[in-house]
Amino acid sequence: ALDVKKGEAGAILRALIRKQSLRRGQNTLVVEFQIKLLTLIVSESETESSSLTASNGKNSWLKVLEDLITESDLGLKEFALDWLNKGINGYNDLDISKKLILLNFICDEALGTMKLRSYIDDQNAKIAEEKKAAKSKVAEAKE
Repeated sequence: ALDVKKGEAGAILRALIRKQSLRRGQNTLVVEFQIKLLTLIVSESETESSSLTASNGKNSWLKVLEDLITESDLGLKEFALDWLNKGINGYNDLDISKKLILLNFICDEALGTMKLRSYIDDQNAKIAEEKKAAKSKVAEAKE
């Protein structure tokens, strides 16, 4: 559903820990992943979605994130949003714990989308079928 490649999740966390800064025109793995999640979330909303960018402006992922935080029921109300006034520099200045809180929040919101829920349900059904087939083979082998 998110087209995450093998090893990418670990690379995203390592990049987050290294506090890699965004250079002009360059996205970090963390920002790219958050944009991917936010795009998934926005694609299911009633508002018309356009492609999100890492830069500041109308289609900035930070603007979508701000809207998501203010509209969410998931409890980030106490999370100060003043850093958003500085755009991507404000994000880069956040400490790792705040960035992890944001990443966790975005992941939680993405888990509420129909696309991701359907993908998870499909994967669970496949695993259940494989497990059932394996148990059947074991039972046959015992006979």
